Amino acid sequence: MLAGLKWGAIVGVAVYVVSLALDVLARALTGNGSGALNEHPVLLIPVCGVIFALLFACSAAGFYTTRETGAVGHGVFAGVVVYAVQYVLSKIYTPVAQAAAKPAPVTGAGIIVAVIAGLLVVSIAACMGWLGARPGAQQYARRHATPDEAPPSE
Repeated sequence: MLAGLKWGAIVGVAVYVVSLALDVLARALTGNGSGALNEHPVLLIPVCGVIFALLFACSAAGFYTTRETGAVGHGVFAGVVVYAVQYVLSKIYTPVAQAAAKPAPVTGAGIIVAVIAGLLVVSIAACMGWLGARPGAQQYARRHATPDEAPPSE
């Protein structure tokens, strides 16, 4: 688990820095105008870049963790840690100064929807960690194979 925390934190901070860089790109694309997507569809480039970077980061953390430990479950955990670190860092500091909007009243249905959405995102991060952990486990097995074992024929 320690390897999952280590790689999750390292990759989570890296993806946060990448998301900050893509935010700078988004601001450069809008100039002084509004950031509406229907006026500037090119703004989808940094938005999609952040999503791709986060998915790749979860997979990479799973790969590196499992390559080190050999346990696929640790790679899944690393994927979740990546998302958690990136989420916490983005809540601490996001450079976009947004106008304070009046928050919607909290209802029971809103809480249920928020919990379901959070579980969905965490499960996607876990699945991406697993997706990266699979080749990491293969590399671990190759590194730790005894010399008398024959490698599988292709």
